[in-house]
This record gives sequence, C-alpha cells and structure tokens, in this order.
Amino acid sequence: MRKLLLSVAAGAMLGCAACGSNAPEAPQAPGDDRIVGKDWQVVSIYTAPDAASTVPESLVDVPQISFGESSLVGSSGCAQFRGHVSYHGGEERTNIREADTLRLDEIVYDTPKEDCEGAAGWTDGHMRNLMATGHEFSIRMNPNNQLVLTLRTDAIDSPALRMVSL
Repeated sequence: MRKLLLSVAAGAMLGCAACGSNAPEAPQAPGDDRIVGKDWQVVSIYTAPDAASTVPESLVDVPQISFGESSLVGSSGCAQFRGHVSYHGGEERTNIREADTLRLDEIVYDTPKEDCEGAAGWTDGHMRNLMATGHEFSIRMNPNNQLVLTLRTDAIDSPALRMVSL
C-alpha cells in the first residue's frame, strides 16, 4: 500500500510539473504593438471613400517608412524623405510604446526621380500630401499586424496609410 501511495504521489508531482510547462500563456492583444525597429511598406493610401487606395503592385520602388524614437526615414516611391517626429498619449508627450498619436514635427523630401509619373507619381503625390510637416496621425495596429496611421482631421473619413512590416 505504501508503494502505491508513493507512486501516486510521484505521478501527481510529475503531472503537476508537466502541467506547469504546458500551461497556456497569457492572452495576447491582437496585432503587434511594436512600431520601432521595423521597415513598414505602405500598401494602401486612403484619401477619399470613393478614390482608389491600393498602392499598385506594379511599382518598382514601393513606399516605405521606418520609425525611430524621435525620427523617421522612408521613401514615397519616387523620393527619399526623413523627418523628426514626436509621440503623444492624449495631450501629453510620451514614448512610441505608449503613444496613440504621432506628430510630424518636420519632414523633408529629396527631389523626386525624373521618371516619377503614372502609378509612381500618384503614390508620391499622396504620400507627400499626407506625410507633411505639422500633420498628426492616430496610431493603430489592426488584428492583421498592420500599422494604420489616420490623419487627425474633422472629416468623417479621414485620410490614412495602411502598412505591413517587412
């Protein structure tokens, strides 16, 4: 009987150890909340509800952005750009991990390529209009791990950029 009790106790301890190692992890929020340290490719540029929004797949140079703690660099597809940004949570300035708003404090574009026309010109023009000094964006990660920057305006359908990480 004693051997039976010892084996039941040993089995319970082994079972408990196994349960601990296979325990489910805490639920994760949908989307990836890390913005810094990734290269983001712009896949959609929303300007108006009835306007085309998908960045054409035919582009050789696709628009992309990389965010830092206080800066960003990127390409409109036709020109490189760089800028200074600040992050805000409500009305308070904060770090990127706690922010719900991104402000473009300064952004500078290089001269566009000579062949910046057609789909590339369309993309470049919309990027320049949205990514401009003084513009503020709401920051949101959607459930598909896509970063969505929505221009803060009074419009019902505010312009936005949707990006995927590379």
